[in-house]
Amino acid sequence: MHIQPKKKFMNLMKFKALWLSLAILLSVNNSFSQEQDPVLFTIDNKPVYTSEFVRITTKNLQQQDDKPNLQESLDIFINFKLKVKAAEEEGIDTTKVFIRDIAQYRRQLAKPYLQDQKVTEDLLDEAWKRSQEEFRASHILVGVVRDAPPGDTLRAYQRAAKIKERLDAGEDFAQLAMEISDDPSAKTNGGDLGFHAVFDFIYLFENAVFNTPVGGISEPFRTEFGYHIITVAERIPTRGQIKIAVILKSSMYGMSEEEHAIIKSEIDEIYKKLVSGEKFEDLAMKYSDDKNSGSRGGQLPWFGVGNKPQDFQEAAFSIKNIGDYSEPVLTQMGWYIFKLLEHKIPVREKMTTIFERKIARDADRSAKSKSVITERLKEEYNFKVNQNNYEEFYRLVDPSIFGARWDPNPALQKNDILFSLDGKNFPQSDFAKYLALNMRETREVPIAEYLDKQFSEFIETTILTYEETQLEKKYPEFRNLFLEFRDGNLLFEVMDKRVWTKASKDTVGLQDFYKSNKANYMWGERLNGTIIYCKAESDLDIMAEEMHKAVKKYSKTDTSAKPLEEVLGEVAEKYSGSFELSSGPFSKNENPISDNVKWKKGVSDLMKDDNSRIFVWTRSILESMPKTIREARGQITADYQDFLDKEWIKELRQKHSVVIDENVLQNIKL
Repeated sequence: MHIQPKKKFMNLMKFKALWLSLAILLSVNNSFSQEQDPVLFTIDNKPVYTSEFVRITTKNLQQQDDKPNLQESLDIFINFKLKVKAAEEEGIDTTKVFIRDIAQYRRQLAKPYLQDQKVTEDLLDEAWKRSQEEFRASHILVGVVRDAPPGDTLRAYQRAAKIKERLDAGEDFAQLAMEISDDPSAKTNGGDLGFHAVFDFIYLFENAVFNTPVGGISEPFRTEFGYHIITVAERIPTRGQIKIAVILKSSMYGMSEEEHAIIKSEIDEIYKKLVSGEKFEDLAMKYSDDKNSGSRGGQLPWFGVGNKPQDFQEAAFSIKNIGDYSEPVLTQMGWYIFKLLEHKIPVREKMTTIFERKIARDADRSAKSKSVITERLKEEYNFKVNQNNYEEFYRLVDPSIFGARWDPNPALQKNDILFSLDGKNFPQSDFAKYLALNMRETREVPIAEYLDKQFSEFIETTILTYEETQLEKKYPEFRNLFLEFRDGNLLFEVMDKRVWTKASKDTVGLQDFYKSNKANYMWGERLNGTIIYCKAESDLDIMAEEMHKAVKKYSKTDTSAKPLEEVLGEVAEKYSGSFELSSGPFSKNENPISDNVKWKKGVSDLMKDDNSRIFVWTRSILESMPKTIREARGQITADYQDFLDKEWIKELRQKHSVVIDENVLQNIKL
């Protein structure tokens, strides 16, 4: 493996990505079951099974054009296992950074196993279907906090119900919103939220929107903010995402009419310049008050509806054709001129990963999946609660817990069985610890209601945590993915330490290696000279002939007296032309111009190109000679790395006992 030190970081990323991509390809057929998985070889009497060799080697072969034979593949695999063993012996797997990285990867790998795939697929289907539309909705809010006392919650609901009665009787939604909604913005917008799309609101609100027909009014429904009543004004096909450029002349609240008029005249003057043919990008850089986008010619990142203020996004989405720009538009932030740069409608394949992340971050959506898988695992693990021992908490917990002042010590002393899971017993003290750690100031409710809710959350957390510890046992593909990523990281770290970084820092070893292998780093015969490119709008041939003569004459004089650039510059100035120089030495097949002339001392004939004339001044022909360590450092370093790797493998082979079962090997079909 030849890896140059200057590319170390890139190699780290590629190496880890390779192991991850190989792991993802785990669906190869494995012809060995757990019961029929013979030991292929041992390292210091520790068995390595055939299935691991077949699995990893098959995936590696899928990445290669030239397929090594069985013995070569086995040698590569044994070397891999020896290096991983060396990494473990050096304690790399016990470092904080390694443990952190592996734990992070395991958590990511475990996520799909801790979700109900059917629920997730249904949520993805629902999100995709909803993403095909944009909606414009209005709402009236009756605010009540999540942990409000029952009396406050009831009064809020009764108030919302009366508002619904008034709306059903025909009162105007916007007028009522301005008068009585607890959303402060309703005083000016009549509850109108503008156009939005899927994921713009919390899931409960979004469900109400998509379950309410256009023109209809919903029943009051509860969110963490209180009770809402909504009406849906419009649903339109999604407008997708756009990329625009803007020119802004900002205005601020409290400006006088005269100041507003000055800003309006400034944006109008910019618009006139735009219409007269000046470039939008230049005007944005020069005049826009948005200096961040102005430095990029006014360009903004991609966005869709719901990501910008309503007046801004509606003006931007009103432009129909790529390259068109708007007249000045007044928004809350000031006067804008918009230019449409690009427009796209996302496709499902590209949105699936984005939707999956959003669903995972959405507490209400992800709760659906957790609930389903928890119930399934309860049955699988024969979950049973000792009801008497649970109900003892009704006595152990008192109302002080609502002020986060509850003393958990009496409950922490209780060690009778609270519930059993997969044949394991969990004591009452476990739930007491959970209550103590999650205690916070909250509204007071009946103790039984509070405990039942906390116990349900505790059980879900406990079951999912336990399930995560069982993944290696239950799912061979999970175990293999995790172990391969772990070993791949160990391999990278130990290779970096033993080979890649060592080769870049061991200057003495690198120099000794160069001296011993100098014959491998030779220059062939080279042309030591200069290529002259002549260019001119007119009189090109005349100028080139004069430059050609000047170089011939110059080559026979004391060249140290006057630079060649000065000699050619005098000719170029005379014809309003120009020239370029490219100096060697040039090796064979390095430059088509130097390859196309006779390799002898002197000035070549003129050669014609479409827009230039070219000739070569050959000062000398350099004979074959060794490259200096500076000239060949990249190749020398790569070869030194390869040398260190091979020497290290020899050392590992001598240090450890590797015993191969040849009968098993011969029966393997890759």
